[in-house]
Amino acid sequence: MLHLNSSSFSSLSSVSSSLALTANAFTKSGSTFRGWATSANGNVVYTDQQEFNYLLTADLELHAIWSPIAYKVAYDGNMATGGEMEGHDEIFYDAPFTLKKNLYVRTGYTFKEWNRNADGTGESFADEQEGVVNLTSTAGETVVLYVIWNENTYTLQYNSNYTSVCEKVDVLSD
Repeated sequence: MLHLNSSSFSSLSSVSSSLALTANAFTKSGSTFRGWATSANGNVVYTDQQEFNYLLTADLELHAIWSPIAYKVAYDGNMATGGEMEGHDEIFYDAPFTLKKNLYVRTGYTFKEWNRNADGTGESFADEQEGVVNLTSTAGETVVLYVIWNENTYTLQYNSNYTSVCEKVDVLSD
C-alpha cells in the first residue's frame, strides 16, 4: 500500500498539480506487479510511475495489484527405456494442480516417485499427487520432475529335482 498526502510532494507548488508516482518498491513472491488501485481489491487505476493530475483534498491510499506468475512443468523419464509424457504448459503460482500419471517404463525397474533432482535428493512427489503448488516463483521457468526408479529384485530358485529341499537366492535385475 502506498499512502500519499500533501507532505508526500514537497516540491509541488500546490497539491492539485501533476503528480508522478514513485517506482514500485514492493515485491510479492510468485507475482508480477500490475499497477495501483484505490482499494485493496479494486482494478488497476494507475500504472507504475504514472503521471496524473489529482486534486489532493484528502489522503490518497493506493494498493498494489498483483498477478500470479505462470510456469511450466516437464517430466523426465530419467533413463527410461520407453514411454513419453507431455508436461503442463501453464501453471499459476498459488494454484494447486495434480501431477500426471507416470507413463515411462524402464526394463528391470519400477516407478518409485517424482523428484526435483534426477538423483532423488530433491523434493519428492507421488504419482498423480494432488495439491502440488508453487514449484517456482520465477515467471516462465520450466520445472523438471524426474522419475525415480526402484530396481526390481527376483528370486532364483534351485530345485534338485529329487528331494523336497530347494535353495533360494535373491537376484537383482541387472
